[in-house]
Order: sequence, then structure tokens, then C-alpha cells
Amino acid sequence: MGYLVKAGMKMNLKKIWKIIFFLTLMLPFSEGYSILNGLSLSYGITILDVAFLIYILIAVIVYGLPRKIKKGKIFGYLLIFLLIITTIYILVQSYKVYGMSAFRDSFNYLMCFFFLVGVFFLKDLSINEIMEITKKSYIGYTIITIICYFLFLSQGERIGSNCFTLSIAVIPYAVKEVFERGKNKRQNIFLFFCFMANIVLSQNRTNAVLTVIVSFYVAVSVAKQKLTKKMFNRLAFLLAFFLVGLLIFYVSQTAFVERLLTGGGIDTMGGRMQTFIYYWSKFKENLNGYGFGYVMHFVNEIGYVLPSETYQIDNAFIVYAIKGGVIYLLVNMLLVCMPFVKRFYYGTEERKFWSVTYFALLVGASIMTSQLIQGRAIGMFIWTIIGMAIQNSNCTNVRRN
Repeated sequence: MGYLVKAGMKMNLKKIWKIIFFLTLMLPFSEGYSILNGLSLSYGITILDVAFLIYILIAVIVYGLPRKIKKGKIFGYLLIFLLIITTIYILVQSYKVYGMSAFRDSFNYLMCFFFLVGVFFLKDLSINEIMEITKKSYIGYTIITIICYFLFLSQGERIGSNCFTLSIAVIPYAVKEVFERGKNKRQNIFLFFCFMANIVLSQNRTNAVLTVIVSFYVAVSVAKQKLTKKMFNRLAFLLAFFLVGLLIFYVSQTAFVERLLTGGGIDTMGGRMQTFIYYWSKFKENLNGYGFGYVMHFVNEIGYVLPSETYQIDNAFIVYAIKGGVIYLLVNMLLVCMPFVKRFYYGTEERKFWSVTYFALLVGASIMTSQLIQGRAIGMFIWTIIGMAIQNSNCTNVRRN
């Protein structure tokens, strides 16, 4: 009887994880989405964060901690151990300097860790399952964004969250499905329209460009392998779809075009480069880092440090370096690179697709922004993939012996 109860709990854990994953990717907790304010708690913590922490607690009780680790997983588990040690050390030292601000700042980093290990307790979870959930979440997110735009914002205002960065994985995957198997045509065409809508509403340049580049790479790669008349027509349709969409945006969205060409305001490439240079020099002054709770500032294109305060700037790796120093930076960089050397997918034919897609995701989520740390949707997606890679292609829990 006890065995049956435990088996049932394991099955329910997978369902719980899928529900939390779906909602975390779909629900945007950022400016402009006041309709979701009731789900937010203090200091940027949401009900979904609490739900995931409860899931982790139950999973540890059901499965326990692994007593034996397979040889191929030792390096990944070693990195996780180092991440735990360094995070605890940084938090303790930071509390002495910044007080409770250190705990508030550290919560994002702790959630990334829980997203990483949360997938260890799931058996036979495939990347295809994850992508199907992600596509549905992306559609739901787009619908919520459109509703909030018309309810709460004026024409021309921007609205969007890190959920939009999922476009870099979702749209190329949809293109791959259409070109390889003609699968889920209606859903995937609807996804393309969602992508276009998000470009207009968010006026985001990086995600739009990266998504289009990876999508065309996927389309051309598949077409080269089996170019038929039907395949050529699909490629022509996709090209025409994007061109018509861009023409419509150019005519109707002057704010978007201005932002695309000039960057608009202080959010320019020059400003980002000045910010990176400024904090690179700060990092060289103190290789041990400044701790959680250290306030960071953006720097404009002429080198002026802006008075606005934030815990993160638009580069996750610089943030890791500034907060935790060189060791913390290296540990996180090695973890982030695990999917390049360990498979989280089935079949070698998927290698090119996921290598390119994952690289583009990292550019959008960690080099041009710090969403890898502070973005719940893209953070959960990427750290889940990292966890799957550490588990060597199959998220099977390491059982007790």
C-alpha cells in the first residue's frame, strides 16, 4: 500500500510541475499587467514562486536526496554543490553589509537554483513535452498582453515581459514542425500571429531579430535536406508572412520603427556598452564581488551614471561577476554551458537545431538582458533545460539504492 501511495505521489508531482511550469511561463508579473497584481506578494515574490517551493519540498520528501550519482553526472552535480556553497557564503557576507536587502536580492538567484533541480524529480520528461506546454503558455501570454494593452494602456505605449523572449525557442520550433512534418498547422500559424502582435506591443528589437534569424536558419536547414515543391511553397509563405508583417509595422508603428533604428531614449546600444565597461572596471577592482543587495545603476551613452537604482543591469554575466565575484561567475557560466556538451534531447538530428536555438536564447536572456536571473518565464525555461542536460538527456530521478 505504501508503495502505491508513493507511486501515485510521483505521478501527481509531474502534473503539479507541468501546471506550475505552464502558469509561470504564461503569467507576466511586470508593469502594465495590473490585472495580475493579486497574485504578487512582497518584494517581487509571486504565488507561483511559493507553489514551486512547496513542490520542491514535497519532492524531496518523496524521493529523498540521491545517494549514488552516475559517473556522467558527477561534473554537473559538482557544479551544483559549488553553486550552493558559494551562494550561501555570498548571502552570509552580504547580510553583514546590506541587511535584509541581501535576502531580497538573493531570491531571484535562489529561484534559478530551484528551477534547475526541480526537474531532477521528474521521470521521462522530454523536451518535446516542454515545448508543447511552452507553445500553449506563449499563446496564453499573448492573449493576456493584448487584453491588458486595450484595457489599461494608451495607443503607442509599450507592454511586454520576459515571456516574449520565449519567442526565440517557440517560433523556430513551430517553423521546424511545419517544415518537417506539417504538424499542428493551425496552432503554429496562430503562433506566428502571436509573435507579430508581441513585436508591435513590446517594441522589442533583440527578441524580434534573434527569432527571425533562428527561424530562417531552421527553415533553410530543413529545406536543404528535402526541398520539394510543397516545401518551397511553405518557405515562400513564411518569407512573405514576415515581409508583410514588417511592412505593416513600418507604416503603422512609428514608435516601434524609431526604437528599432535608434534605440530610443537611454536604452541605446551605446548606453549598454558604457554600462558594461563601467561594471567591468568595478569587477576588476574587486574580484570577490560586492554581494547580494549591491545596487547597480545604468550608464548612458556619454558615460553618465544615472540615478535610477536596480539590482540588475542588462547583462546577466556581469551581474554574476559584480554580485559574487570570479568564482560565482565561473560556476554559473559552466552551468549555463552544460546544454552545449550534454544532450537534453533525443536523437543527434536535433543537435543543430537546439545548439543554435539555445545559443540565441542565451544572447537574448543573458547577454542583452539579465532575464536569466530576474525573468521568471525565461529563467524557468532555461534553467529547466540546464537541469535536463545535467541529467543526460532524460530527466530520470537518481533513485536511492
